[in-house]
Amino acid sequence: MTTTVTTAKKCTLLSLDFGNYELKSFDGRQVTKIRSLQSVIATGQKPLLASEASPIIEMDGIRWHVGSQAGRYPSYEATVQGEKTRLAQIHLAACISQSGCYDLVISHHSPDNYGKVLKGALLGKHSYQRNGLQVDVSINSVTVVLEGSGAYQLAKARNYIPTRGYTIVIDLGGSTWVSALYASDGELISSTAYERKGTYALAVAIASDSRLQKALQESTSVSSPDTSVILEGLAKDNFYGESELCWGEWLGEYLDPWWKGIVQALKSGYQSHMPSVKRIVVTGGGANLVSPKVAASPAFLVLPECSTANVQGAYHSVKTQVAN
Repeated sequence: MTTTVTTAKKCTLLSLDFGNYELKSFDGRQVTKIRSLQSVIATGQKPLLASEASPIIEMDGIRWHVGSQAGRYPSYEATVQGEKTRLAQIHLAACISQSGCYDLVISHHSPDNYGKVLKGALLGKHSYQRNGLQVDVSINSVTVVLEGSGAYQLAKARNYIPTRGYTIVIDLGGSTWVSALYASDGELISSTAYERKGTYALAVAIASDSRLQKALQESTSVSSPDTSVILEGLAKDNFYGESELCWGEWLGEYLDPWWKGIVQALKSGYQSHMPSVKRIVVTGGGANLVSPKVAASPAFLVLPECSTANVQGAYHSVKTQVAN
């Protein structure tokens, strides 16, 4: 008698963060980043140059340019201005360039509300062209985790989390900032997502400043600053796109009340727990903005790789669970 043994196909674990500012992926070796902008390329329209960081995706008969190049078309969409979940399939195609089977771990600020939607959109087979090459992927599983939880796991693995007392994680995202309270044993006690209150709120405030509006109108005849361009400036050097316009000198006028509002929300939300909070981990793309403000406080920790800590930590957390 001959016995046939069927071995289950091993899928590649991939951690994804479909952020409102950047799409980030981590395969255990390398983090890749793609600007979270997209533009539909009309039939007959000559596309701009494609690259790994700005891929052209063709799916269901529609061509999309994703990444920083998308922002150079006359018409484009910034993910931060809508609900990112509806773009999940396009963002998946932008992040995966190789055919194969994948197990996904995806970070989201509200897994309970959007986890089912993400799984419905991503599980199964997907076929598309990416930069002119055919890609066929099969998504075997989708695990949706809370934004910031990966950063907590990374900090804990590096022994940054005290063995006694509570830990708060603040994930300063592009559109949303998330707070989470953890017990010393790693159990999540509670979390709150503050939608539209992340760095996008800061960018909107800067966009409304008459100094920037006047300078932009004088140099370009455009009086309404683009918040997605301001978000990019906040992540880099406080300049408006490729122009010489800079808000660095007066950034504090908006940054200070924005950060104070976040701290106040933490104190109000975790009032009964605050006396026993021993560590506050700040992560996410906006963490670089407040790093100088918290540097002198021993309770605060801004992870060195703050913009990618979450996607890396989520990968290793799930990898460890599978191994065990």
